[in-house]
Amino acid sequence: MKFRVKDLNNCLSSKKINWQKMAESLTLKTFEAGFDGRTLDLDILPNLYPSHSSLNGLAKEISLLSNVKTKFLNKKIGEGKKKISDVVSVKIETKKCSNYYGRVILGLKNKKSPAWLKTFVEFYDFNSINFLVDLSNFVMIEFGAPLHIFDLDKIEPIEAIELKKSKKTIIVREAKEAEDFYGINKNHYLLPDGSIVIADSKKIIALAGIQGAKSVEVDLATKNILIEAAVFASGQIYQTSRRIGLKTEASYRFERKVAAINSFKALERIAGLIEAELGGEVLRGRVEFGRIEAKKVFLNFEKLNQVFGGRIEKKVVEEILKKAGLILIKKTDKFLYLKVPAERLDLNIEEDLIEEVIRLFGLEKIKSKLPLDQEFSQPEERLNLINAIKQEAISAGFDETVNYSFSQEKEFELFEELINKLDYNLEAAPVKILNPISNAYEIYRPSLLPGLIRAAKANQRLVGFSRFFEIGDCGLKLAKGYKERSHFGALICLDSVQDSLLEAKGFIGYLFERLGLTGVNWRDQHFNLFEAGALIEDSKKETIGLIGLLSKKIEGFYDLNKRAVAVEIDLERLNLELKDENEFEPLSQFPAINRDLSFVISETISLDFIEKSIQDLGGDLLEDVELVDVYQGRGIKDDEKAITLRLIFRSKERSLKDEEVNRLLQIIIKDLVNSFKAAIR
Repeated sequence: MKFRVKDLNNCLSSKKINWQKMAESLTLKTFEAGFDGRTLDLDILPNLYPSHSSLNGLAKEISLLSNVKTKFLNKKIGEGKKKISDVVSVKIETKKCSNYYGRVILGLKNKKSPAWLKTFVEFYDFNSINFLVDLSNFVMIEFGAPLHIFDLDKIEPIEAIELKKSKKTIIVREAKEAEDFYGINKNHYLLPDGSIVIADSKKIIALAGIQGAKSVEVDLATKNILIEAAVFASGQIYQTSRRIGLKTEASYRFERKVAAINSFKALERIAGLIEAELGGEVLRGRVEFGRIEAKKVFLNFEKLNQVFGGRIEKKVVEEILKKAGLILIKKTDKFLYLKVPAERLDLNIEEDLIEEVIRLFGLEKIKSKLPLDQEFSQPEERLNLINAIKQEAISAGFDETVNYSFSQEKEFELFEELINKLDYNLEAAPVKILNPISNAYEIYRPSLLPGLIRAAKANQRLVGFSRFFEIGDCGLKLAKGYKERSHFGALICLDSVQDSLLEAKGFIGYLFERLGLTGVNWRDQHFNLFEAGALIEDSKKETIGLIGLLSKKIEGFYDLNKRAVAVEIDLERLNLELKDENEFEPLSQFPAINRDLSFVISETISLDFIEKSIQDLGGDLLEDVELVDVYQGRGIKDDEKAITLRLIFRSKERSLKDEEVNRLLQIIIKDLVNSFKAAIR
């Protein structure tokens, strides 16, 4: 955002500022700033937008960094005898409007903008319309609060016998679904449900926080006006603006929040300017709805110094915060209790005050130092499981996908059966996104399968078959709170349905075997989701996943041209099963001694029997027996096989000696020869 230096000088008591150095100071302490000789070009941070994206707000920051005082901009208003309550009333019928202020001016003489005002608004990227419209944009740049001016004579009076015919009632409410709005830009918009509108007794006169209606716009013939300064819910303004495809300077500011105190000051400023420049009678009083409350926050000195990594004197801390506009309520040796300026929406908690003190004190004063001790984090069990599954899936020929974490609300209905089978609460509902980027991403995904199916659909043109998997989080809204878990999902589309089913079941069985799970079972069950399917259950008969051939209804919805087999597993439940089946043993600190043992044995003897026998003889000192090689062929009889095993010896308490390992090895060899008729090679 760019500001002219001459406009900033009008808000400051002195023009003797080195603007190049000021740009450097702003970059160091506030946000990135550049200076080209006439203008400051600023990259204002989102949290500072309500307080710093205006001439008045930026002037306060410059005052903080330069000791130059700011000027008071508002003009004193000379109110007439007639009361505003006799002319207009306002009804607020939605909680999405937290503050609403209004002034009425009668009998003014609107005109074309003078050269200075026209030049001003055009520099800040507005089209010059007329004095009233340009003045509202001028004050918005001064205070950062959007204003709207209605031609009061074009507002319909409420039809009620007990009210005077000349009295106008303004209603702030939510739009009905597909309610029509005709904007000042001469375009029609069908408003989404929940949009905030300003209306009279018959029509919408403004789309709140975005644009006014054509029917009540001010022109050169306008004599009587209602000035609106309000604060609307930022999330709703963003959502409405995006859905109807209409962005304005006002919507951009409301999306980043507007401080109520700035709206109030902007109203008083423009009323004073209009009275001075265009004449008219400013009616006594104003429309006022909503309170302007200043937050109160504690600051602990010890915590501040811990974060800073040094020491900032208490007196210095107090001076910095006082200069930043905070008012001291109470002070002790340990803390300060302060009132925050109403326009500083970024200062809400103690950590915000700590950041404010440190940035103004100087980030460059933080000294670098090494930590006193080093702690090494241990990998999270869940991440170990995820990495193991990824490795096995990739080794089995699957391609990993990373899909959006959102899906359509319709997809929740399609996969609701799967969601419930995975032990989610039956009262669960989808987590709706407040500001979806499109109708395809309305909810937080409850399942990985929609994304995997869309990936398969997108790849149908490129390859004749596909094996995809994804590991990611899914979630739902419960009766109380939310539930979010990590899932593993896989989709197999091969030329043959039989091949897809066999490969899917074979891979899952192989995966469980590699993870060391023996208590997992399959149970065939009918699903609407699957044409043929099964539950995957843990050792306690609880469902941890599902597998099946997708129904033709699902495949038709996604327009898949091949039958697909899908798998989805709850990784948190799978991890619990792993914990139940496998006990953790810390790694020994002592080195291992490996011995390879090769022998020829009858083909009919199971390797499991041999390994068990060796393990029994090796006792506690034999840590593991690994199969290195099995060979049948040239040099080996047809009814025999050559086996090579690697024996890993290790003690948990001491370093082993070669002599004791060799003694154990000889005992094992003797047993192989006597018990299994093995020929040692």
